[in-house]
Amino acid sequence: MAFAPSLEQEKDGEFKPETEFRPWDCGHNFYAPQSFNTNGRHIMYGWMSPFVEPIPMQDDGWCGQLTLPREIMLVAESGSLTVTSLTLHHLKSIGLD
Repeated sequence: MAFAPSLEQEKDGEFKPETEFRPWDCGHNFYAPQSFNTNGRHIMYGWMSPFVEPIPMQDDGWCGQLTLPREIMLVAESGSLTVTSLTLHHLKSIGLD
């Protein structure tokens, strides 16, 4: 889920969304996203699992995996901000896009 913040600084410091709630990254298999900033880019990845009971385990005891990283950003669209994500260009070089 995502809310885009107002570009104007609020005097009281309270978060006031500029847009209504918008679903983002639909699905129930994306969990506990982590993000970091590198060279001015915001990179995010998360945990991916089927999240069903009983939890399916591989023979070696592993279950789930991390998603591919992607760049997230706020983009001006029709006079308001929206959250979007892009495949990292590094992944395209190995055929993952």
